[in-house]
Amino acid sequence: MAHFAFFLATRNDPVCEGGRRWKMPLPIYGPAAPSRVHASDLSSRVTVTYGDYFTCLRRFLKDSIPAILSEHRQPSGTDAMEHTDVFLVKHGLLYHPSRIEVALSDRRLQFAANVALTPEGCARLETEYASLKRLQNDFDFSFVPQVYAKDTRLQAGRQPAAAFLAQWFESYHEFHAGRNPAGRGTVTLLWNSQNDPRRLLAVQQRQVYRQAARILTAYYNPLTFEHITPWHHAAGDFVARVQHNRVDVKLIAARGYVPLLRQNAGPSDRLQAQRQILEGLLVFLLKLSMRMRLDREDGVGQVVWLDDAVVTDTVEGFYDGLALACDHLSIPAAAQGDFRIYLAGVEPDYLHSLGLEMAARLFTPTEKQVLKWHLERHTNQLHGALKANSGK
Repeated sequence: MAHFAFFLATRNDPVCEGGRRWKMPLPIYGPAAPSRVHASDLSSRVTVTYGDYFTCLRRFLKDSIPAILSEHRQPSGTDAMEHTDVFLVKHGLLYHPSRIEVALSDRRLQFAANVALTPEGCARLETEYASLKRLQNDFDFSFVPQVYAKDTRLQAGRQPAAAFLAQWFESYHEFHAGRNPAGRGTVTLLWNSQNDPRRLLAVQQRQVYRQAARILTAYYNPLTFEHITPWHHAAGDFVARVQHNRVDVKLIAARGYVPLLRQNAGPSDRLQAQRQILEGLLVFLLKLSMRMRLDREDGVGQVVWLDDAVVTDTVEGFYDGLALACDHLSIPAAAQGDFRIYLAGVEPDYLHSLGLEMAARLFTPTEKQVLKWHLERHTNQLHGALKANSGK
């Protein structure tokens, strides 16, 4: 029988069955690592304890991991799992994710387990699992985690719960904006598992945001307008592995994959369909560029607006991803050139008015306030970046 051991983020914080932490209520609040949250922040309305959480997750893992091992032609059954360590990584708004280490006789495997403990979280988990599964099946890209198993009929104590098991990206960490200690503006910090942030160099920082834009655009479908939404830097949706100047970014959340626009063109109205493709690209890019510059300080503080360089990074990443999306859909290179010409020709005033409309519908009140101060300058910069990339 496999042995399970439970921890908070690292092995330095074991959670012993029947111990003090085991009996404590599990906090529900915005994204933050357990060790960074004071005990007074624990929500009094939560009825799930750490013990309930780990017991629920152990039951789910015992049922799901053997089937995954069998599917990959590994020894199956709980006897093949010599030892399983469960690390509660953080408490999110909807999920409480854990990193799972499974020791087999000849290797160690790692997984991510997302656990939802509220009705809202359970509903979102089912949608997200379906979105990730679709991206996994429909695209050749490996920018999002593979998903392996799901159970929406779990119990954590008396609380209904749901969980899914996914790929764990080893050595990838969240990154968030922080205040620049040298003066105005922001820096980007990479948060490792010990919550010891490392400031990224400018060249690393630019790659992080360019790749994030590339990933989202690669999954955008210019013909059906389907895109990944919602996403947020503050939620830790993107993670990065940074080794010197080698940067690789992954997207670990896909809460939905839905159309950005409603299709208005009939099957025989080719001209209207072409116009709507261009309109969809513009709306997608503008939304992407606005959202890319919004984060929370250190992931949990006040909303911050990222520096101007992110505009160029976003546009370059957008075109990187658009090339992948077009190749996937067999859209010819000539059409991709037309896309660049169209976007470069959009006037700053129109970008600004469209941005105001989108801000009113798609962003939170706090984000709207930040956008109010920055949107006009942002759309002017976006126009300049599109002009600079029009002939590439």
